[in-house]
Amino acid sequence: MQDFISQILSEPFEWGRNDCCSIADRWVEQSTGKSPAKISNYHYTTEDEARAIIRAAGGMGSMMEAAMRLAGFERTRHTATGDVGLVLKDRELCMAVSTGLGWFSRNEKGAMLVRKQPVRAWGTING
Repeated sequence: MQDFISQILSEPFEWGRNDCCSIADRWVEQSTGKSPAKISNYHYTTEDEARAIIRAAGGMGSMMEAAMRLAGFERTRHTATGDVGLVLKDRELCMAVSTGLGWFSRNEKGAMLVRKQPVRAWGTING
């Protein structure tokens, strides 16, 4: 986990590579071999493209629910280190990775560690 976070922090923010959804997707793919974004055919390189995909899916929650389900991951209320989830940060939903100390994510403003319970979470340990 620490190596993954260090790698993310060493790279500049980039839509489709180092935004909140892409970070969570990279973690899931690295950990399980499955990429919910690739399986769902979610590809974007700009903020406008990302927002268009989210809108078309019915919002961030609906988009992530569908992508995670399609990739074979189930929602969980009992999160563990390595799980992914939607967290609320500054009144905006962000995808994040559970570190055990909080939920790691990143947006155009920088990296964040959210210490609140996720709005939704998906288990990736047995995914």
